Amino acid sequence: QRAYMVLLSAAIYGSDIATGEDAKGLSEAVGNIEKELAVEGGNHQEEEEDRMSIEIPRRSTEIPRRSTDSASSRLKRRKTYKKGKDHVSATSSDLVLDMLHEVQGDLEGVATNMGKMAAVMEREVAVQEKNSKEDHEQKLREKATAELRKLGFTGSEQVKAANVFVRILDQMSMLLTLDETLRREFILNMLSGM
Repeated sequence: QRAYMVLLSAAIYGSDIATGEDAKGLSEAVGNIEKELAVEGGNHQEEEEDRMSIEIPRRSTEIPRRSTDSASSRLKRRKTYKKGKDHVSATSSDLVLDMLHEVQGDLEGVATNMGKMAAVMEREVAVQEKNSKEDHEQKLREKATAELRKLGFTGSEQVKAANVFVRILDQMSMLLTLDETLRREFILNMLSGM
C-alpha cells in the first residue's frame, strides 16, 4: 500500500518516481520531442516518401491504402475552438508529434473536467456536513422536548424552556447529559433565571 501512495503522490504532485525530483510537464516533453525531430531534420520525411513510392498495390482492383500524408493532412484541416480563445491544433508532417499534441489537448480537457468535478464534490461535502449538523441539532431538540414532557412540565413551561434552548444550545446538551434525577431541577433553575 505504501508503494501505491508513493505512485499516487508522484502523480498528484508531479515528481519523478525514481529520483523524487520535479517531473517534466507534458508540454515540456512534447517541446523536447519537437526539438529532437527538428534536429533530425528533413531526413525523416524523405525516408517516408521513399518508402511510400516503393509500396505498389498488389492487384489493380485493390483500393489504394491511405497514406500517412492523407492522415496528416486530415489532422491539419482539423481545427478546434475553445471558449474564449481561438485554439488551432498544432500540426506537422509527423503523425507521432500530431498524436502527442492531440493527447496533450485531451489531457488539458481532462484536467479542466477533473477540476470541475473536484469543485462539485467539495460543495457536496459542505452541504452534507451542514445537513449532518442540522440533523444532529434537530435530534437534540426532539430529545429535549420529549424529556420535558416526560418530566411533567406544562405546555407554557415547555415553550419557555424551548426558547432558552434556541438561544443557548449548550443548555439543551447539558439537560441531556445530566442524570435523570437532576434534570427536573436543572430545568426549574433555568426557568427561574429567565
